[in-house]
Amino acid sequence: MESPQSENAEQEYEVAYLHKQEATAPTLVTFPQNIPPPYFLRATEGNADPIDLYLMKSQEHSRKNQRVLYGTNSKFEWIGKDYGVNTEKTHTSKYVLGIVDPVEKKIKLIEPDVFNLRQYCRNEQSSPMTNLLSSYKPNEQKTLLVEEFGTKKGKKKLQAMRNSVVEEEHISSSKEMKIIFEDKAGELQKRISEEDPNDLHTLIRQKREYLPEFDVNAKTAPEIYKINSIISPDEWSVLDVSELSNVVKKPHLLQKQRRFFHPLTFRYLEHLSKQPLERDTLTTKLKQTLYLNYMMKFYETLFFLKPLNDVSTETGIPLTIVKSITARFYDEIPLPDNKIKFSRSAVLTDKLICYIFILCLFIHDFQLNLVDLCQTMKYDLKKMQHYSREIGCTKLGGKSASTGGGEQAFFVQLKAPLRFLTKLRSVNRTKQSLESVVEKEALE
Repeated sequence: MESPQSENAEQEYEVAYLHKQEATAPTLVTFPQNIPPPYFLRATEGNADPIDLYLMKSQEHSRKNQRVLYGTNSKFEWIGKDYGVNTEKTHTSKYVLGIVDPVEKKIKLIEPDVFNLRQYCRNEQSSPMTNLLSSYKPNEQKTLLVEEFGTKKGKKKLQAMRNSVVEEEHISSSKEMKIIFEDKAGELQKRISEEDPNDLHTLIRQKREYLPEFDVNAKTAPEIYKINSIISPDEWSVLDVSELSNVVKKPHLLQKQRRFFHPLTFRYLEHLSKQPLERDTLTTKLKQTLYLNYMMKFYETLFFLKPLNDVSTETGIPLTIVKSITARFYDEIPLPDNKIKFSRSAVLTDKLICYIFILCLFIHDFQLNLVDLCQTMKYDLKKMQHYSREIGCTKLGGKSASTGGGEQAFFVQLKAPLRFLTKLRSVNRTKQSLESVVEKEALE
């Protein structure tokens, strides 16, 4: 191997590879846009404008061990990043610097820290460092950081947020909408200032907006929620179960009717077929199950554009029931050509789920397995427990089971007196009976 001191003399050198842990790694800088001119790199030039470099290290708890190299002079800025050990997962090649020691006859090979410096003009708004040091709002600074140093997933989320923003000038009648929003905001602010969310009276008033009619003085579970507020007398009269009552006791005939029912309601029909019920009780539960079947069809439909008469004809649901369900759980949005769009918001979806939940309690004598609803509603068990607490249910002890495949049964029950969970000022009043609250209000 030739020595750097003599081209003709051959000398032997010992080559040693030093890992980063054994030596301080040198820094290798690349300029993918263009190499800066010499007077940017040397301070001895007549018109020198050298680049000052600053290495900024991340905090110790950072998992990516990210570091940023920042360079600046009077006209430009350069910014590059390095992810340390994580480069092994993404880079297919490595840089190695060789340092020749002619005295000890050694060549030391060291893997450097590589920074790709991108150039920005100092007077441009696109300079990320200038933006970060200026008087930008916190959310704007966060956006700039994601653009420069964020992951691909973070950048995709940022772009999705930008695509979902509608500029005000692109909205027709924006002035009228702004007035409506301001009025609604004033009403909400007034309501928030007047109501204490920790007050049980406020809690009851709020729950009446999305729960069926309930009686806090009820002495038994069937008396808590009024079935007439779920299925009105007019709807009850059009529920025809004469044929279904003959089929439900014959398993082979029931299987032939399977395609006409939602999977949840068909499981309930199979359960009823095995119960020794009196004729009147069976008729009542079959009507409740049939109405549940209609509700489940609407649950799977977030919006529709067809007239209600057409919906009734295509689905086989009586028009009276179609009108009642859409009036309670859908918003009517007028469209051009005298058309109407029926759309269900997230709030109305929660209301529909509560109604379905309570109707299932009626069918199952106020003891319910949440796992059945989880599979139907496509929610996890924790979410369904939240709905059960909103309704006033409690876990039924001794009726939960789990296997190696996961949770198989989780039973809740509704019983009197009705209890709603709320955060109160006193820890000792975390679980108060609504009955006692109403009695206290009556005495006052």
